[in-house]
Amino acid sequence: MNTYTVKKEFRDFADDIEAVNIHYLCMPTGLEANWEAGRVTRSMPIVEPGIRRLELKLPAQIIDPHGGRPISRYTLFHYFEIFRGGDRHFSQVYDEIVDVRANRSRTSPGAPSPLPGTTRGKNREVQ
Repeated sequence: MNTYTVKKEFRDFADDIEAVNIHYLCMPTGLEANWEAGRVTRSMPIVEPGIRRLELKLPAQIIDPHGGRPISRYTLFHYFEIFRGGDRHFSQVYDEIVDVRANRSRTSPGAPSPLPGTTRGKNREVQ
């Protein structure tokens, strides 16, 4: 399977952050995130003090549910799960367009604002 890598980084905003996971999924552009179908969760390692970094291996193509054809331009949705001081918190949901053919990824305008309807009624903002 061909893959495409995207680097993600999380900066610890407090000294008592114990661990951070990134949850992500790829959806055809224009569709809302369906976290129950295809979510991937990975632990983010500390690469230097206060900084966690990870390369996500994304598919080079996904299947468009409307046409059944493979597409190489899609939306990557992701959010962070932060374990801090014995509690669990969630960041807002971020989205960005991935265009494998153009060999780039760009954050959509307005990011990192929360996306309506992507949290399935759960607050994923850090508290």
